[in-house]
Amino acid sequence: MKALKVIFAGGGTGGHLFPALAIAERLKLVQKSAVIKFIGTKKGIEGKIIPDSDFDFLPIWISGISRENNLFLTILKNLLIPFKLVIATAQSFWFLMRQKPDAVIGTGGFVSGPPLYVATLLGIPTLIHEQNSYPGLTTRLLAGRVDRIELSYEECTKYLKKKV
Repeated sequence: MKALKVIFAGGGTGGHLFPALAIAERLKLVQKSAVIKFIGTKKGIEGKIIPDSDFDFLPIWISGISRENNLFLTILKNLLIPFKLVIATAQSFWFLMRQKPDAVIGTGGFVSGPPLYVATLLGIPTLIHEQNSYPGLTTRLLAGRVDRIELSYEECTKYLKKKV
C-alpha cells in the first residue's frame, strides 16, 4: 500500500500555522507512513518553524495585502501582489506536479491561496480548515472551489458560498 501524501498550506501567523501542525502531527500518529509537507513563505512564521520540524518545507513567494500606515509603502507593496500571485501559483503548480499529493489542506492566510487553487485545477482533493468565526479573504474566495470546508465556529457558515 502506498503512503498517503498530504501537503499543508497555511501560515503568515501562528493562528494559521499551528492548527496545520496539529492536524499534521495527528495524521502522522494515525498513519505513520504518511508523507507530509508544508508550503509557505520564508518570511512568515512557517518559514522559521517548519524547517526545524520533522516536515519538509516548500517555499513560495507571496504576501498578503499591505495595510501599513505609510500610504506610499502600502501602495508600493500592494502593486507587487499580482506579480507575486502569478509566481506563487506557478511555484505551487510545480510543487504539486512533482509531489503528487493525495490531498492539499489549507488552514488560511494568503499563503494557502495559490496551492489550494492549483490543487482544484489539477483535481487533487482539497480541504480548508477555518479556525476563525469570520473567514479570511482566501477562505471566502476559495470556498466555492474546494471539496470540503471544516469550521471551528458554526456562525462562519453565513459568510461562505458553499455548504460546509
